[in-house]
Order: sequence, then structure tokens, then C-alpha cells
Amino acid sequence: NFNQYEKLIEFARNLKIDVIVSCWDIDSLLFAHKNKIKTLKIASADLTNLLMIETAFEYFDNFIMSTGMSNQKEITTSVSYFLENRKNLCLLHCQSAYPSPIDTLNLRYIKKLKKLFPKVQLGYSGHELEYYVCLSALSYGAIVFEKHLTLNKNAKGNDHVVSLYPDEMRDL
Repeated sequence: NFNQYEKLIEFARNLKIDVIVSCWDIDSLLFAHKNKIKTLKIASADLTNLLMIETAFEYFDNFIMSTGMSNQKEITTSVSYFLENRKNLCLLHCQSAYPSPIDTLNLRYIKKLKKLFPKVQLGYSGHELEYYVCLSALSYGAIVFEKHLTLNKNAKGNDHVVSLYPDEMRDL
């Protein structure tokens, strides 16, 4: 709940860690703004959600957006909208399967995104079990990486199985 998030935000800031959040509704956007979040993550499911994006533009200038559930036309339309509104954008190539089979990742697509959007920072959001894939994404031009952290890969929820333990995160 929002009270728990406020405690997490305060904890992170005391450690001098920037907090980035994904919002799934307008109330969460307003909460993020109230808590002075500087960068907002747009989940791939919201890449075409104009109401969410337009509302976010009122409060935020810095965005990270995943592409995993989108086609080329949707990505181009959305990125153009961010650029027209002069927003800072980092675009994350992503495969939205949990876990993502390595033969479906299409990391070469990062090079295509780089040609299509030379003014946009590019990254990779990985949901595969093998964390070295981020290094391959780096070789294709990704400079920002999203990888989830967990203390229990058997915990409830899609993300835990594809997340890294702290020692794996340090290795990466």
C-alpha cells in the first residue's frame, strides 16, 4: 500500500538510491508525484495507454518505457509522442514472457531501435533465467538495464523466478 511504499522510498533515499516506479493507475501517478519521484517507468502494457501517458506528462519529464507487449508501429507512435512533448525517454527492449526463452529475445532489435531513434537512450529489460544476456544486450547498444532482485526465487508472483539473488546481481 502507499504507506509501505513511502517507507521504502524513505529507506532508499537514506541509502542515496534513486527510486523509479511503474504506475498502473492515475492515483499511483499522483502518489509518485507527491513523493517527488524523478523518473517514471511506463510498463509495456501501458505503451499505448494515452490517458496514462498524457497524465504522466503533466507531472514528469523523465521516463523509462518497456516495449515487450508492443509492435513496431505502436513503439514508433509512442516514442514520437514522447519526443514531440520534449520528454526524456529511455526505451527498453523487452520480451514479456516469464521466463523468456533465450531464442525469443531478438537482441538484434536493439540495433534497429538505435537506428530508428538515435536521440533516445536504449536499454534492455530481461526476464530470462540466464543473467549474462544483459552483457549481450550491451554489445548491441543497450546502456540501461532492468533486472529484478529477489530473496526467494520460489516466492509468489511472475517476477521472482526471473529475478536475481543479491550475489547474482553483484556478479552481473
